Parts: sequence; structure tokens; C-alpha cells
Amino acid sequence: MAISRDTRLIAVRNQAQAHDWALALLSQGIESTIVAEDSSGPVALEVEAAQCGAALRVLKQYHVENRGWGLRRELPVVHLAFNWAGVGWAMAIVIFHYLATLPQSRMVSAGILNPTVLSANEWWRLLTAMTLHQNLAHLASNLVTGTLLIGLCMARHGTGLGLLAPWLAGALANLSALFVYGPEYRSLGASGMVLAALGVLTISGAREAFLRQPGWKPLFATLSAGLMLFVLTGSHPASDLVVHLGGFFFGLVVGGLLALAPGSTHQVGRLQSLALVAVLTSAAGAWLWALAR
Repeated sequence: MAISRDTRLIAVRNQAQAHDWALALLSQGIESTIVAEDSSGPVALEVEAAQCGAALRVLKQYHVENRGWGLRRELPVVHLAFNWAGVGWAMAIVIFHYLATLPQSRMVSAGILNPTVLSANEWWRLLTAMTLHQNLAHLASNLVTGTLLIGLCMARHGTGLGLLAPWLAGALANLSALFVYGPEYRSLGASGMVLAALGVLTISGAREAFLRQPGWKPLFATLSAGLMLFVLTGSHPASDLVVHLGGFFFGLVVGGLLALAPGSTHQVGRLQSLALVAVLTSAAGAWLWALAR
């Protein structure tokens, strides 16, 4: 890389910074040239020696005006895809709601979450409660958000693991609510599982953003986006905040465990099949146990 005696080089980190600094200098009437070595990307800005001092002052002022949280920073794009198997989950929830509203149905009394999970070892309620809803409005609310989030979760982690992760996290959220609320507590709905899917997606997206662009800012931005979505979708004062928060938290935990697994693990068809069977078997077993008593 040849350098003229009448010019000076100002080092840059990457192409984005090179273009930003070149535009900042040009706005002050200082021309510069992006200097690259082979195909490794830009390594410096070349300016006239007589203007080097002025250029450095401009760049210092530019840095002062744009430092801080880096709100203008371009963040890496994380992978997003939708798995239409999520619609299967939605159809199952609709079928459960229909069966629960039939005359003489015992599903609500047998499957609702209450403290007998702990006092009488009625463990199945942790699972069956996630398949029941109070009314059509409650059902529609969870379907709209849940179909999207669970479909995204399945696309990222596979049909089996992408469903098993929020299913387990939702059950843990239900369990945590029993320790917080009193003996009169009753609950049903899939919202804990839905917010768990958001937690899984949040931690997975944060990991991907960090791998693409190491540093705390992409990581913080992705986690903040997930938290903002949680606030918008799961923090209504009239909702079950403990279950919602528990679902999101345990989704982060379970999603973190999935993120630590090698990427090839998610591609193992047998593992995905086993995870899907685990969800279907546990749901069916929980309902058979509940209705048999």
C-alpha cells in the first residue's frame, strides 16, 4: 500500500466507519480517500497532509456528537423464519377449547391450575391448564400472538425442540405462580407458554447477534427488544403477571440451554421427533390422568 509524502493516513475499524468518517470530513470541505489493502476491507482514510490536523479535529467532534448509546449503530440482522407447524399448535388449542365448552364437559374442573398441584400431587394441572381458556376472547388473544411466536420458535430450533422448550417453560411458570399466590389461586390459558416462546426467541436472537457482531451493544439491543415485546404483550395489569413473567424468564433459561447446544444438534431428525413425541405424550397423558380421576 503506497503512501504519498503529501498525504496522511487515518486508521478506521471497518467499512461502515470509513464511509461515515469520509462523509463527516466531506461535510466540512475535507476530501478523503478510502484506502484498502487487497480484499480485506478498508484500513484507513487518506487525507492531504496539510488538512490532517483539521480532519482529526472534525472526527473528534463527530465522535463526541455521536458517542453514548450508539442509537444510530447498524445492528446485525438475525435469522427469522416461520414454521407452519405452529398452526398445528393453534388448531390443537382450538379443539381443546371446543371440547371444554361442550355440555357436561369436566375438562375445566379437571384441568384448571390450582393449589392441589402441590397439596394433592395433581401434577397434570401444570400441563392441562395451558390447553384451556376462559372464553373466545382469551383464546383469540393467545392464538394471535402464540401462533406467530411458537411458529418462529419452531423455525429456529426445529419443530420438536421449538415446541418442547416453551411447553416446559410454560409449565415451570405455572408452578412458580403456585408459590406466589394464595390458596384461592385458579388459572388457565396458554399465555405462559406463549411468553416462554418469546423468551426462547429473545435469548437465541441475542446469541446470534453477538456471534455476528461481538460486543455488548448488539446483545443489549436484542435483549431490550425482547423485553419491550414482553411489556407490550404480557404486562397488562389485568393479566396474570406472575405466569407471564415466569414464562418469559423460564423461556430465557430454556432458550439459553438450547443456544448452548451445538448447532448440528438441532438438525438431528430423531431428536426433533423425540421432542415432539414428548410434548404430545405428556399432553395426552396429563389429560387422560385428569379425566380418569
